[in-house]
Amino acid sequence: MKRWLILLALVAACAHPIVRAPIPVSFGYQAPPIYALWLAEVQRCATHLATIDTSFTIERLLGSPDEVTWRLVPTEREDGTIATAHGDFYGMRIGPVGADTIILTSQVVNVARFVKHELLHVIVASPTETLPGNHGRPWGLCEYF
Repeated sequence: MKRWLILLALVAACAHPIVRAPIPVSFGYQAPPIYALWLAEVQRCATHLATIDTSFTIERLLGSPDEVTWRLVPTEREDGTIATAHGDFYGMRIGPVGADTIILTSQVVNVARFVKHELLHVIVASPTETLPGNHGRPWGLCEYF
C-alpha cells in the first residue's frame, strides 16, 4: 500500500507545471567600499540629467550605500543570471521606497554597471523604469560614467 501512495504522489507531482520561485535563496552582505564611489558617480549623473530631462525625477538621494539592504544570490549559470518568476535577471531592486533591497547575482556583485543600474532604481522615479529591456533615461547612460 505504501508503494502505491508513493507512486501516486510522484505521478501527481509530475502533473503540475514547474513554477519558478519569486526570489531565489540569497545572502545578506555589507556593501564594499567601492560602492560608495559608484553611488556618488551614479547620483551625480542622474541629478545632472534630471536638470535637462523631465522624463524622470530624482526620488531619493542616498548618503551611503549602507542605506540599502544588499543581498547576493549564488549562481553558476553560464550567463550569470538568476531565474525568477518574472524572468532572468542579473539583479533587482525590491521593497518600498525607504526600505530598499538590491539583489545581485554572485557573478555581477563587483561589476560597476550592474550595481549602478540597481542603484538607479532606488534613486530615480520614472514611468518607464519597469519596461523590460529598456527602462528609458537615465538608464543606459549613468551606469557607464
